[in-house]
Amino acid sequence: MRFSGLRIPEEPANVVRFESEGYSRALDDFIIYGGYPGVAIPDRKEEKVQLLKEIYTSYVHKDVSDFFKIEDIPGFNRLVQFLSQQSGGLCKFSELAKNTRLTRYFVETYLFALRETYVVQLLHPYFVNLGKAIVKTPKLYFCDTGIRNAVFGQFGTLAQRHDAGLLVENFIFSELIKAIDREYIWFYRTTAGSEVDFVITTGDQIVPVEVKYSASRQKTVPKIFATLADHAGIKNALVATRDHANEIERYGARISFRPAYTLYSIQKLLSRFS
Repeated sequence: MRFSGLRIPEEPANVVRFESEGYSRALDDFIIYGGYPGVAIPDRKEEKVQLLKEIYTSYVHKDVSDFFKIEDIPGFNRLVQFLSQQSGGLCKFSELAKNTRLTRYFVETYLFALRETYVVQLLHPYFVNLGKAIVKTPKLYFCDTGIRNAVFGQFGTLAQRHDAGLLVENFIFSELIKAIDREYIWFYRTTAGSEVDFVITTGDQIVPVEVKYSASRQKTVPKIFATLADHAGIKNALVATRDHANEIERYGARISFRPAYTLYSIQKLLSRFS
């Protein structure tokens, strides 16, 4: 936002009312090109793309593989490409091995390298029993959406993307891990497969965070919030939308709808819930 010359209002509601277009464009650019300073500073999109490709080639392809002495460079590159398509999905080692023609040992080794160098991170499911959470299948996200887009050179705007919702979800994950220790961030999934994108543990309560970027669904309160309300007694929840802002009471909880472009203040918003 600072690089784009946008002021940072204390109250995001003012952005929704008066300045949404500029902030929406800034969010679009940030999600497409990511947050590396060298990429964020230039105005020309061609320069941003060139810098991203150079970072991806030199950092992910060369530096990471050299530092961790990656033995199978083509296999490592296949894994990165496959992960970019699976970002936001469950990270099943056996499926990764099958689809990348790597052994499970190398999948785990290469994933470790990517995590230690902040290319990707894993998100574990929420369980009261921490041991059970650790052994269950995690989800995987890229730490920077620009790098994720650089893998296949996909730099179309969100309006042009079939994966816009997943990119916004990945963006929110990247903002959460900047604002909150990762040990307090989870996702929630029922045995039937219903899911809440993120669950934040704060104090003695949990706060579900759901991404509803589709224009037709962004005003809808996720039904799974009712399940969480029954089992965990939630008092607050956040729904990230494309452009809808509202606050309602449902399932005994306060549900806050906020456009994704106002979530530069996500830490302040979550602090209200603690």
